[in-house]
Amino acid sequence: MVTDQSLLDTFEKFYDYFNGRDFTEQSWTQIIDPLLDDSVKMKRLDDPGYHEGKDAVKTYFLYGNGKSDLAFCEVRTREPQVVDGIGFVSGAAEFQDMTTTNPPSRPRLIAYSFTFSKASGAWKAIHLWGKYDGTI
Repeated sequence: MVTDQSLLDTFEKFYDYFNGRDFTEQSWTQIIDPLLDDSVKMKRLDDPGYHEGKDAVKTYFLYGNGKSDLAFCEVRTREPQVVDGIGFVSGAAEFQDMTTTNPPSRPRLIAYSFTFSKASGAWKAIHLWGKYDGTI
């Protein structure tokens, strides 16, 4: 198995952005936009389907459920691997909606897998997937 520290560093930027819950134009432009491929796909956790394309992912975080739920995620396991210029970071995490219920929802176990391409010279997310345990 081949790993790459820059792949893990890129994953950590996503993780920190998500848990920082500072979903603003400025944070998007400075942190996340450069890390996403224009054609990125992000799986919806609570609904069927995907957010498709960088603009749809931005809308989710800045104006949609990302902004309204202000969820928190705690990674339990993290398995990185690089195969022919494609990077994968997969594992399990606890996911909790912080604002949709009072008190916040109970933590739920999710499986996740982030796929990155280095075709541009830097790791960019091309596919972001997650699913609640018990529904996999």
